[in-house]
Amino acid sequence: MTQHLSLLILTFNCAKALLDVNSFSSRVLLPLKLFEPPDLIVLSLQEVAPTSYAFIGGSFLTPYIRRFHDAIANYPVYQDLRNDTSKYVPVVTSNTGTTCLIVYAKDPSAVKDIETAGVGTGYWNMGSKGAAGARLRFNNMELTFAALHLSAMEWNLNKRNKDWEKIVKGLIFSPSITNKIGEDIPLLSSVPKNASIYKASSHLFIAGDLNYRTSQISPTLQDYLTAFPQPNMSLSDEHHFLNLLKSDQLNQARRAGQTCHGLSEANITFPPTYKYKIIKDDVSDPNNKTGIWDWAPHRWPSWCDRILYMDLPKWLTSKYPDAQIKTIRYESLPLLPNSDHQPVALALEIPMVQIPEPDYDEELDDPRIMSPFEIDISSKNRRAKAERLELLSGLILLLTTTIEGGCILAAFVSAVALGLLIKFKVLGMNKLKCTWRTAFVMPQPFIYINGWPGSGKHTTAKALEQRLSGKARVVHNHLHIDLAGAILPRTSPGYYELRQQLRDVFFQTLAAASETFEYIYIFTDSQTNDPVGRGVTSHFAQAASDRGCAFIPVVLICEEEENLRRLRSQERLDLAQGGKGLLLDTDLLKGFRGQGEILKWPCKELLVIDVTHICVNEVVEKIIKHLERMNGCVSRLNDMTLKMITI
Repeated sequence: MTQHLSLLILTFNCAKALLDVNSFSSRVLLPLKLFEPPDLIVLSLQEVAPTSYAFIGGSFLTPYIRRFHDAIANYPVYQDLRNDTSKYVPVVTSNTGTTCLIVYAKDPSAVKDIETAGVGTGYWNMGSKGAAGARLRFNNMELTFAALHLSAMEWNLNKRNKDWEKIVKGLIFSPSITNKIGEDIPLLSSVPKNASIYKASSHLFIAGDLNYRTSQISPTLQDYLTAFPQPNMSLSDEHHFLNLLKSDQLNQARRAGQTCHGLSEANITFPPTYKYKIIKDDVSDPNNKTGIWDWAPHRWPSWCDRILYMDLPKWLTSKYPDAQIKTIRYESLPLLPNSDHQPVALALEIPMVQIPEPDYDEELDDPRIMSPFEIDISSKNRRAKAERLELLSGLILLLTTTIEGGCILAAFVSAVALGLLIKFKVLGMNKLKCTWRTAFVMPQPFIYINGWPGSGKHTTAKALEQRLSGKARVVHNHLHIDLAGAILPRTSPGYYELRQQLRDVFFQTLAAASETFEYIYIFTDSQTNDPVGRGVTSHFAQAASDRGCAFIPVVLICEEEENLRRLRSQERLDLAQGGKGLLLDTDLLKGFRGQGEILKWPCKELLVIDVTHICVNEVVEKIIKHLERMNGCVSRLNDMTLKMITI
């Protein structure tokens, strides 16, 4: 069997930035030396464009996609295949929100029967996370591709597995009517057999930022300094990067039958692909001759970016014993500007034979016959609703988070103001006082006050809120604790997951709702320096990053004797009687303090205050001065909120 289909698959998290075609060509395409140009090139792109552009789609998304088209079109030239004058043509371009799948063919006439699918796994089923899929026929072979982007963060393993379940249930294929970016996909009147990604007669390939990590907790500063791998480490070193594979969540979850059912992966011989410090230009060393991997300190190095495939089924190999899928190369590629992920590429050769029909009664252990999850027939309708919500969200984000959107909004506000002025002038009214919000508001910071129960967190937060003249809002930790406790008892297995889900909804709103941007949000919490505490705190830090604002941790420390006295203060007793589930047991507090230290989040914005011998006004004054040092955010806040237009 000599004929084969040559396939090149590449996954890349673009970090919502326009592709630098020259960097992509020199760092990614040039190193991908193959004996011959592949028949198909498949790109799985995550965060392909800013969320607003991707959600609106159409001409907003086209410039981001066009750069990949320009780079791939001349792939044979980059490979010095001068005799090959063919250019790659995009035969499939499909996006689900910020996740995009592109299939290029050297001979587009060989591709037919294209079907597309999409499913969102983000909030309200939107495409901030999810999958874009395509099924096509190349000559007599049927191929299924899916570009995936699953939930982030170390502790979100169960959420990633749930995302995979939603994708298997909801990625339902139907024939494409168009091949335009952002076009609506027709709803299915019925769900045919074999409409999911698992199909007995089709090859299956998935690629993307699967986000599976090498730990379920965030690293400590000590981990970063001593345990992160570097290229000069020998195989015998316990911190050599290959040792991290032992704790790889994806491999563990696959073996447990929780994700990527039936899929195979080529051997990983390359270092983790995430999370690197971002480079902003193209002058850094792409080949890492300096001998240092520049890791970000707050995430464990992990193989987030993966490519998997279904091996040949038994009902094919029994007919063609010599048939096999051959891995040519599976590797990471140099870091590109603006992204903290390395691209990953897989080159394969697949025997050019059609997969025959199986004996459905004898092959029940194969997921192509017995899918791990049933198709969700309502998925298409939910996706259509989510796309309408994406369009609305995209327009709101465009107007509130981009320069051009701010200009549009400012022009609209000016036009309305002018119209009102003319109207009231005509009516003989010589003065109209009208207040407008600024057209473009930068999100104000998160202040995260952490300390032992009774150290004065809530009192400090309320005093700080008052000092900031109504431009701050306090969110004490018992808001979501008491709400979760009203639904589930703390002993319930789902209690802590519910608390996290409540925080997720709150954080998503703060990231997306522009009317919240003018407020400083003051959070109170009591987290210790352990895996749980670091995980919860990093959740707040990530929420600030998603919102695009500063994260300013403030730690209140207090000597034990004074802490115990404050725990039984009349003010705290009054708060507890008012419905807040505050800790009042001094023995419990002693136990907590004896088990560890309060968490001091490692960042330059950290402020630690010993409150043992000072009053709340002094504590607030220290925080205010710290805010002023942190780029003068308080003065900027006051300047911004005083900028009101009076007509």
